Amino acid sequence: MIPVDLKLQRAGFVILVALVTLGALIGIQLTWKRFVLDQPVAAKLAAVQGVSKVTMGSNSNIEVSLKSVPNLKATCSELLEAAGNSRLILKDNRSPALQALLDKVRFGVEEALVQGDFTAMQKEFYAAAKEAKLDSYGVYMDSDYIYLQFQQGDKYLYQVFPRQQGKSLISTDG
Repeated sequence: MIPVDLKLQRAGFVILVALVTLGALIGIQLTWKRFVLDQPVAAKLAAVQGVSKVTMGSNSNIEVSLKSVPNLKATCSELLEAAGNSRLILKDNRSPALQALLDKVRFGVEEALVQGDFTAMQKEFYAAAKEAKLDSYGVYMDSDYIYLQFQQGDKYLYQVFPRQQGKSLISTDG
């Protein structure tokens, strides 16, 4: 018969070994994720023209800070291809005036998403952008998203609207 003190000592040793093993496995997994998965994706994203910073987040979220780009749709297409199944959060350099303009045209975009009248949305967008006397602006569309961009001086705003609910791998966060 084994004394009780020896049984407790063995149980403590087994628990300690299990905890050390678990810690090592978690450390290996995190290291593998960072160097095998995240770094190549971050490098691909950073290589896209117009990207100023890439921050790998949790839950497959990646923040991408953009500079001023001539065509948001083209930039986003490259970013989505490089990101695979990761969710992109675009960062821009918006101003309160550009945000107010976005708020003004948002109704037309949302209405177009529901009713399908994209021509009216485009006309409303261009009229509002011309009235605001922006340096540059654009509205683009593909089968998955509607892309809006405004620029005034060194401030620029990017907004991406998914055309189908629940199918968005890209969002914007000024």
